[in-house]
Amino acid sequence: MTKRGKLIGSEKWEDLKKLNKEISDKLHEDKFMNDMQTPVSLFVTFETEEGHSRACVYNDFPQAKLLGQELDLQEASEPTDIIW
Repeated sequence: MTKRGKLIGSEKWEDLKKLNKEISDKLHEDKFMNDMQTPVSLFVTFETEEGHSRACVYNDFPQAKLLGQELDLQEASEPTDIIW
């Protein structure tokens, strides 16, 4: 995408067409799409204190995994902690 942005910025329209075609072709490859759709982080909200407590416990167990990766749970800052 950086390369694409540079081509647009420098108005190299023919090169942009070629790159767009490469990108389009890549998007139709199953492996590429599967790799691009693998989440690397997520945000979770809990409706109960029990849910929050369970998540904290899972963080202490390295066998707890998501998509084959160990979980690294971190609490988000409270909105009131942010200095705007």
